[in-house]
Amino acid sequence: VSEPTPVVFTPALNVPNAPTGRVTFQPNCTTPTGTIAIDDTLNPNYSYSKDNGVTFQGRVFQNLSPNTTYSIIVKDGVSGCISQPTTFLINPIPSNPNAPLGNVAQQPTCLDPYGKIKITTPIAGSGFVYSKDGINFQADDEFLNLLPNTSYTISIKDSNTGCISLGTSFFINGITSIPATPTIIGLQQPTCAKNTGSFTVISPIGSQYQYSRDNGVSYQSDVLFDFVPANAIYFLKVKDMNTGCVSLANSI
Repeated sequence: VSEPTPVVFTPALNVPNAPTGRVTFQPNCTTPTGTIAIDDTLNPNYSYSKDNGVTFQGRVFQNLSPNTTYSIIVKDGVSGCISQPTTFLINPIPSNPNAPLGNVAQQPTCLDPYGKIKITTPIAGSGFVYSKDGINFQADDEFLNLLPNTSYTISIKDSNTGCISLGTSFFINGITSIPATPTIIGLQQPTCAKNTGSFTVISPIGSQYQYSRDNGVSYQSDVLFDFVPANAIYFLKVKDMNTGCVSLANSI
């Protein structure tokens, strides 16, 4: 019988488990790349690869392309063994919201020389903010104090994704022109028989107009001014009740 020969068995090489982790950031319109974080194993010998072992790095992968699946593997730096892969999906960049719908809720008048735009879709509080210049956004779906004779392009931004819609244009009209200076007919001066005067407005005429002989202090719808006291100068004006615009005065 021969002498025994010792046989030494080396320990089994460590093969890492497939990594676990999560997508910690999905792309949006503000930051169009994703991030994957592999759970920390507290093993300083491990490194990680997203390109099938061409390069290895730490456990956080940033600036990942959207709409892409990544297979992450783990390498044990001591044994040189590599794990099975774990796949993670980086979503596509979200789509932009639809252009907003709305209307010019108020056009300028002589009483209020500014316009107002009201957005009706999407409504305020539904996760969007609104802009009339594409730079500054607000939570309110109304735009006030808009300049006359100006076109505004309203866009919306999704507060969650940062994605911005195409713009919808709205036009704020110019301020309506003032009525023509009134003209009269039939000016009657006071007499011994009637110690007051009278006159009748003949232009402009219309149901939207009212007339004043005291420079706009008080108005009447009747074109006839009768029983006008003598020995005074009167400043006749016309007011368009639809727009609030007042004519220049005609002194009588």
